[in-house]
Amino acid sequence: MTTLADRSRVPAGVRTGGQFATEARTESDVHLDEIEEPTRDWGALTLAEGSRTPWGPAQNVYDIAPGIAEVSCAGHGGIKLSKERNREVPPALRNASGWYEEDCEAAIPMWAFHEEYAAHRQSADHGASDMGDPGYVLMTSAARVREWFPDAWTKATGQTVTAEQSRIVAEREFAAAHAGDHITLSASRDADHPGMVRVTATPGGERPTMGRSWADVGAREFLVPEDEYETRGRFGFVVDPARHADVTPPPPPPKPKAKRHHPDVTAVRARAAEMTPAAENRVARDLAQRWRLADGSVTSLAQMLATEGVTGRSATMFSGDTSVTYYLQQHEHEGDRSGTVLRVSKATWDAVADQVPDSRTAGDIASLEVHRAQAAVEKAQANPDLGAFYGDTRLKARAALEKAKARLEKATAERARVRDEEKEGQA
Repeated sequence: MTTLADRSRVPAGVRTGGQFATEARTESDVHLDEIEEPTRDWGALTLAEGSRTPWGPAQNVYDIAPGIAEVSCAGHGGIKLSKERNREVPPALRNASGWYEEDCEAAIPMWAFHEEYAAHRQSADHGASDMGDPGYVLMTSAARVREWFPDAWTKATGQTVTAEQSRIVAEREFAAAHAGDHITLSASRDADHPGMVRVTATPGGERPTMGRSWADVGAREFLVPEDEYETRGRFGFVVDPARHADVTPPPPPPKPKAKRHHPDVTAVRARAAEMTPAAENRVARDLAQRWRLADGSVTSLAQMLATEGVTGRSATMFSGDTSVTYYLQQHEHEGDRSGTVLRVSKATWDAVADQVPDSRTAGDIASLEVHRAQAAVEKAQANPDLGAFYGDTRLKARAALEKAKARLEKATAERARVRDEEKEGQA
């Protein structure tokens, strides 16, 4: 009889086949390396021709592996990862949407799933391409990720990216090393100085933006020998003001500031009181209309007229519109053709007429009349009464059309006359 004490004396390491077995089991014929791992669920992608993508409707969809698809569109394309696949991408390199555009970002999923990409290419190319080698895919995709996303790569892998591995790092180091130097932005041969290149350079290579002109970024022009300029690096030529002649032309004289007019709001309301009740109400609404200024503050038109003022009045007809748009202008300098405009009603435009001049030229006024006459002709031509067979209705419609055509002919002739006068004045 086997007692509990006897069982406890079973030699360590000897299989008993289980807690209550009475004899050891025979060795299994199944080896661990022959057991297949369960297939992982990588999620499903429901992409097909016509599916929405960040680059428009998909024209072609290629299934790389479960949860990985490549799409091509009319002008661009990229890679889409399922949620399950995207969670495997390191957070620093991960796009939350799962979309990776084809030019740069596509290298990220190719690096993360290089074995899947290699298997796909191996099958598609029948082994005839280097892309069928997982090691090659890993190497090339990693190089591209380092090139375009050096900071994210370092954060994801802990590996520092050098200037030799990334143009972005190289350009960053170049900018830091030459922050105070004049870097060329453009160049052209100078006919007056054979063998020399005229370059435009700014400190640190800063370029003008919407709010900063060439003068604002400190642009200067220099003469550089052609053979020396040919040695420039990929981020521009560094000018040495001590050796390279400064040929920056003198700046043009500053444009005079535009005169500002500050209409008396009390007088404007008095003029409005002489108009029809409807026009008076439109003026009151315009004066109370609130505008947001460039600094983020909000003010009414009445307050703006008293503080900032306006530089003139104008009116125009925009393309496709049949009505005249009236507005007050706020130009910075005399002669400016663009600036801030405050749209107002015709009533307000008239109410400030004795305090704010009309900034339009005679040509502007003549052109506006032509546009108004054209709109009148189009309206008369669209009159359904023109199609009547007989009667006064048809006669009146035809008479209105002829009147509109005569107005257009007269306005066109007047515009031509004014333009000829303007040309003579400029000669």
